[in-house]
Amino acid sequence: MSQPVNINEIKKLETQIQDLIGSVKHTFNQKATTLMALPLSQRDKEMKDLTKTTNGITSLLSYLKIYRNNLSPSSASSVSQSQQLSQLGSSLDASIQDMTSETNSLIKGIQNTYQKIQTLENELKATGGDLELKMQRQHQQQNDIGNKQKLLSSRERMLQLSIEKNVYKRKVIYTYISIVCLILLLLFSAYFYYSKKGTRMNN
Repeated sequence: MSQPVNINEIKKLETQIQDLIGSVKHTFNQKATTLMALPLSQRDKEMKDLTKTTNGITSLLSYLKIYRNNLSPSSASSVSQSQQLSQLGSSLDASIQDMTSETNSLIKGIQNTYQKIQTLENELKATGGDLELKMQRQHQQQNDIGNKQKLLSSRERMLQLSIEKNVYKRKVIYTYISIVCLILLLLFSAYFYYSKKGTRMNN
C-alpha cells in the first residue's frame, strides 16, 4: 500500500533539481569555450566536477521518481486531494521526463567536449612532434651549412696561399730571366766593343 507523501516536499525537490540543472547548464556553457585554454590539471578537475554534478542530478531524479511512484490518488483523504495528487503526478511525469532529457543532453555535451579536447590535444601533440622533428632537421642542416662554410673558407685560404706562392715564383722567375738577359746583353756589348776595338788596332 502507498504511503502518505508530502506534496510540498516533492515540489521543493522538483524545484531544486530544475534550479540545479539550470545552474549546471549555465556553468557548462560558460566553461565549454575556456576549458581548452586551462592547464591540464585544472581542466581535468573542472570536467570531474561537472560530471560529479550531473551524476548528482541523476541521483536526485531517481529520488524524485521514487516520490512520484508513491503518489497514489487512492490514498488521498478527500476528492480534492485525490485530484491534486493526480495533477501533481502528471506534472511530475512531464517534469521528470524533461529534466532527464536535459540531464542526458548535459552528460552527452560534457562527454563530447571532453572527446573534442582529447582529439585537439592529440593533434597538438602530433603537430608538436612534427615541428620538433623539423626543427631538429633544420638544426642539422644549419650545422651542415656551417661545416661546409668552414671547409669552403679553408679551401679559399689554401687557394689564396697557392696564388700568392705562384705570384712569388713568377716574380723570382722573371727576376732570373731579367738577370740572364742583362748578362747576355753585357756579354754581347763587350764582345762587339772589343771586336771593334781589335779591328781598329789592326788597321
